[in-house]
Amino acid sequence: MLTPLQTAAVRRIACACLIAAAAVVAVLALAAAEARGATGGPRVVRIAETGPSRGIDGFRAFFNRDLDPRTARKLSNYTLEGVAADGKVTRIALRSVRYDRRARIATVATTQPFSQGVFKQLVFRLKGGRGRLADIRGNLLDGNRDGRAGGDAVLRFDIVSGTSVTLRDQDGDEGRVDVLDGGSADAIVPVAAPASQPIQSWILDPIALRTRLAGSVTKSTTGDGLVVIAEISGLRGVNTAELSLVDGFAVNTLTFSSSAAGA
Repeated sequence: MLTPLQTAAVRRIACACLIAAAAVVAVLALAAAEARGATGGPRVVRIAETGPSRGIDGFRAFFNRDLDPRTARKLSNYTLEGVAADGKVTRIALRSVRYDRRARIATVATTQPFSQGVFKQLVFRLKGGRGRLADIRGNLLDGNRDGRAGGDAVLRFDIVSGTSVTLRDQDGDEGRVDVLDGGSADAIVPVAAPASQPIQSWILDPIALRTRLAGSVTKSTTGDGLVVIAEISGLRGVNTAELSLVDGFAVNTLTFSSSAAGA
């Protein structure tokens, strides 16, 4: 028969053992998660086109992990297609690919510049099957972002054009960009892409010192009220003061040249 003091001591020991066991379980779970991260495949973070909207000359693919340069520099691991309003698919010929290991960016060039406005959608495919894109440890691309290596990454974008364009981001928020007093806008808006994929836009035929940009953001029930645009190109002589005052718009890069840098 245990005394009250002995009973209390046993309870303290039992409690300490439970805490220690929980700590061990937590450490093992963390180790397992880290192992999955180490053995899971690299992922595409986002895509950014390069060149003017009427003369796109390639794209840049950003990755979350350093790729094996031998796979990253293999041109057949990348495809780009344009989808017309009638559903016709056009394969856009690619000429070359360069890979920057430090930045984890593959820069792909097209054989000829093309005008993206003739299409309704653009589809980028980065291949992750056997022998395709892989990280420096040999883990294949996690294209569908399910935590398992292997599988293509397919990023699909709508192309929108006009003097007033509505840009719906992936959490449902809508941003409207109005091009006033001359010119128009083109944009590629992600419809099937990683959550980290922002919108990209171009201003076409602006009138210097006259054209101005305005807009608004409408928050959805599922959104955060923030619409992110990776880059707006063609801003030489364009007044962006009104757009910069709109709550909910975030523009990462303002490019004064009509040619997008793919930032």
